[in-house]
Amino acid sequence: MAYNLKEVIANKPSRFTEGHRMCAGCGAPVVGRMIMRALKPEDHAVVTNATGCMEVSTFIYPYTAWTDSFIHTAFECAGATLAGVEAAYKSLKKQNKLQGKDTKFIAFGGDGGTYDIGIQSLSGAMERGHDMVYVCYDNGAYMNTGIQRSSATPKFAEKAQTILTTKPWATLGYGALALIVVPVVCFILFCTVIGIIPAIILLLAYIFVLSISSAIISIPVGRMLCQKMKKDSKGMSILMSMVAFIVIWLVRQLPIIGGIATLFANLFALGLIINLIFDSKSRKKDSNVVAKETVIVEKKEEK
Repeated sequence: MAYNLKEVIANKPSRFTEGHRMCAGCGAPVVGRMIMRALKPEDHAVVTNATGCMEVSTFIYPYTAWTDSFIHTAFECAGATLAGVEAAYKSLKKQNKLQGKDTKFIAFGGDGGTYDIGIQSLSGAMERGHDMVYVCYDNGAYMNTGIQRSSATPKFAEKAQTILTTKPWATLGYGALALIVVPVVCFILFCTVIGIIPAIILLLAYIFVLSISSAIISIPVGRMLCQKMKKDSKGMSILMSMVAFIVIWLVRQLPIIGGIATLFANLFALGLIINLIFDSKSRKKDSNVVAKETVIVEKKEEK
């Protein structure tokens, strides 16, 4: 039988109730509510939550948005805590000290508490084969403490800002080089038969980057402004990026100054792209070196 989402929402009571303090529009309460709705009405659940946005906003003593048993655990312990609870329930059942409803065990953790400092306890729980469900709410960073990167943060998400602040002159140099070299390379490729399609692709990418150079620059500039103001939140970062984009766009409309601003915006945008490509290649090379060294060490230990 097909799962009728509309019918489930309309007729099945929510075990994750209203009254929590999550931000308006946040997806975490929706995720939590729908996961809890997947349980059968007769099931009892034990939920554990690693420290994070979801925990601090849904379980503020003595208030809770959870109708089932709930355990707040430390950042790194969600897997270990729930594994211990599941083992305790199993032992009590064997001793006939626990009767009644079937119990389900569910852990919630963010990407920081899962990919990073919580990976060891989760790994242990998985290896031991505990009967539990672990839910990682991956929003790509440590959001509860001001958007620091985690191991789940997408590649290049923070790199542009770092490049602008640490390598501004190198970025300009790469941008100037790309501004001159790319059209020359395209012309050379156009002169060959087999290079026409690559030349068209390269030229289109070049024009596209130049056309959105203000947007490319405004994102890291907005993040830098947030850090200077010490208001490093996601909403403020988006707002300051929009402000930076509008200011850059307005400056580009001015005579003479606008031309200079456009040139610098294009140089920085191209330089950022080149820097990101080189950084990606160096990181891949470093990871390959580390992997080879690890294999060598393991072979020596085997001998």
